[in-house]
Amino acid sequence: MQEEMRLPRSAKEGLLFGVIISALSASLIGGSIMVIELGLSIDTLRMMLVGIPCVWVLALSFNLFILGKISSRIQNVFLAPTDSVNARLLANLVICVSIMSVLFTFIGAFVGSVASIPFGGSVDIVQCFKNWPHAWPRNFCIAFFIEMCIAQPAARAVMTHIHKKQKLRGGAING
Repeated sequence: MQEEMRLPRSAKEGLLFGVIISALSASLIGGSIMVIELGLSIDTLRMMLVGIPCVWVLALSFNLFILGKISSRIQNVFLAPTDSVNARLLANLVICVSIMSVLFTFIGAFVGSVASIPFGGSVDIVQCFKNWPHAWPRNFCIAFFIEMCIAQPAARAVMTHIHKKQKLRGGAING
């Protein structure tokens, strides 16, 4: 069986992979949702500068320490050991986007309301819960598209580049 070039092979590569995906996801998904919710303005851009780094740290931490384990357990229920890497990638994408979008539709609204305080906004947790049922389907679709078309392919392209360079040097040197 051919060695998979698109996925991380070490903890160091796994961290890089997670950083790439979470940075792109937080920026593009969070930014898109903020513009949809608030419109494109200088204040929205300022709130992004505060909110997106917070969401990125939360998303990276959640992904590294919790979501990977949850996704693996769910995949083990639905996938056979003989299923292809592509089937596993798709299952991981659907599971991770589903869980993250459920949580971050609320968390993002909360972080966004906190980030709006310097601009005259306020924190209203009840409103975050009230908005969740209509915001989540939209957020899931945005997140799924960005993860599928931008964030994950970018991270896999970086892994492929790293592994090709390692192969040219005469073997993988993992940390």
